[in-house]
Amino acid sequence: MVVDMAIKLCDINNCTGCGVCEKVCHQNAITFDYDDLGFRFPIIDAAKCVECKACLRKCPIISPVEMEHNSICYLAWAKDDYIHYNCASGGISYVLCKHIIKNGGFAVGCVWDKDFNAVLTIIDNAEELELIKGSKYVQSYIPSEVYDNIKIRLNNGEHGIFIGLPCQVAAIKSYLNNDRGLVLCDLLCHGGCSPKYHKEHIDFIKNKKRIDVLSDIKYRGGVYDFCISFWKDKKVKYVRPANADTYFYSFCNHTLFRESCYHCSFAKSVRVSDITIADYWGIDHTFISDKKHLNGSNLVLIHSLRGDALWDEIGNKIEYYERPFEEAIQGNDTLKSPTKKPKNREHLLERIKKEGYEKAINTDPDYKNKSKIAIRIFIKQRLIYYTPKWIKKYVIKIKNLSK
Repeated sequence: MVVDMAIKLCDINNCTGCGVCEKVCHQNAITFDYDDLGFRFPIIDAAKCVECKACLRKCPIISPVEMEHNSICYLAWAKDDYIHYNCASGGISYVLCKHIIKNGGFAVGCVWDKDFNAVLTIIDNAEELELIKGSKYVQSYIPSEVYDNIKIRLNNGEHGIFIGLPCQVAAIKSYLNNDRGLVLCDLLCHGGCSPKYHKEHIDFIKNKKRIDVLSDIKYRGGVYDFCISFWKDKKVKYVRPANADTYFYSFCNHTLFRESCYHCSFAKSVRVSDITIADYWGIDHTFISDKKHLNGSNLVLIHSLRGDALWDEIGNKIEYYERPFEEAIQGNDTLKSPTKKPKNREHLLERIKKEGYEKAINTDPDYKNKSKIAIRIFIKQRLIYYTPKWIKKYVIKIKNLSK
């Protein structure tokens, strides 16, 4: 794709597709096109461009925003068991959004649209917060109207919280000139996976399983945590553990990420937001073994006075413990450096072009091996889950007697 551009935007390999360049162009000279993986990239119409350079001044890659250097580290989860169990990890994002909404504000979070694209949207009531539960393991984007509506509402004196990927937080921060009415929260990110193959995989499974209508797709939280599950109303129609589903395997193995994710500008200990939220990998298990953490726990990093004030406000709704910041860095690689590009990525992409996505992944030896292991673990977990409590207690009693 060759375009005669009046000015040069950031290098295509660094572009995150955040959309802020399009948003600030008053000449409507910037539109988006899509690459072979379904990632969107800006192009400039040279005939419309007046070289005002507004796009360059607001691009968070070309003109980096201020980073936050101070971090207090917490292990945390929601006290409400329903929230904790059904959200990804500890449910802290949900608690923060609900608190802001209950106090007259608005929340911005990631939801599925009608075609199961992951998009950020504005949420005004607690009922709609159900839509942001769980993770959407595909590259998401900020629709143009969301940029507009956030700015309008802040200019009208409203307050809110924005929860997104670090590159999206940087884009919003730049677009709004770091408006203090919006708390910025970034989700520690490994990378954005291919929207094109996410869509193809959904269509493939729907045809294979004869699913006429989907109401939800889940990756995290609930009874099938760390599984991909397709739902029609409240009935699960398809479920596979992470490495036993072709698309979830691609996400977990980082093979179909956006190019910029492999040298992400935001994958470091200094952060772009007021609050960072992640899974708490690397936690000292002797510390957490006797605590009720259900489907997981959150790592929460507080970087600013604004973040600290909000954290104090939700203190009675969460269980939390201060932990060493070094522990968080040790357990979360993208607090140190970007996700490494897999060595077989280019070869795999060539195979996908020739054979199609599903066949290329299904015949991959690594996928076959990991899929078998994942299925065995999944079956074991299901057996344990459905075993009556009295049998579990009896087994534990027998084990204790045999010691």
